[in-house]
Amino acid sequence: MCHIVDALICRAVRKSQATSIRAKVTTNSELHQKNVSAQMINIERRIGTKRWKRFKLEHPIQLTWTDTGGILTDLPASSAKYVNVFHIDHGENKLTIYGVSIPVALSDFLRDKATYSVTVSVMGRRIQLDIFWCGHWKTIRVEGTMPRVRSRR
Repeated sequence: MCHIVDALICRAVRKSQATSIRAKVTTNSELHQKNVSAQMINIERRIGTKRWKRFKLEHPIQLTWTDTGGILTDLPASSAKYVNVFHIDHGENKLTIYGVSIPVALSDFLRDKATYSVTVSVMGRRIQLDIFWCGHWKTIRVEGTMPRVRSRR
């Protein structure tokens, strides 16, 4: 069984400064899971009090793991790992998906100051993060939430 424990904002200081948003994935299974992948399967945004608008993903987006830098990792029994979700280079100050080339249309979708709701799938379990993007990396806020169904009127 795999589930989210929390969401993490990590600020790295090196040659360039960046903020990464990562989801902590834990397993309470006694089995060692090999070649586990994580995919972004849904992304929506809400500007102010308007309705949620979904970005149509043609295919799930493969996310990278912090321990391997790749799209696959092993989850030892009763362990925790982090999957990269978003990345903000402080110089560019825009939301991107860490380690992944994204389509221009998705890059445009992520430009607005808005609340973004992202659903990540790991081993058939869904992790939902709400990212409150006010247009600057210093003011970003992240919450892990339970997946929910929204009306599509």
